[in-house]
Amino acid sequence: LYQALSKLNVAIPKDVSVMGFDDTEASELVDPKLSTLHVHKELIGRKAFQKMLACTKESRCVPEKLLLPVDLVVRNSVRDLTGTQSGIKA
Repeated sequence: LYQALSKLNVAIPKDVSVMGFDDTEASELVDPKLSTLHVHKELIGRKAFQKMLACTKESRCVPEKLLLPVDLVVRNSVRDLTGTQSGIKA
């Protein structure tokens, strides 16, 4: 995406804000560094394991939706539209 935007002379974050998901190591290797959501993979794994154990003990395994927390990792790929230094209001 960064390369395509660069070829089109679109500046990040001046012209367009870019967000990532999963906070991979590559998020810090691009320029500007990619703002992203950090996913708690260990928590996802723990919840999946608990569900798997529960399904082995029950005669019927009922699907469920879980809402799990993520952390916003603010770097430099998102334009500040709020007037605050971090771009995020508390």
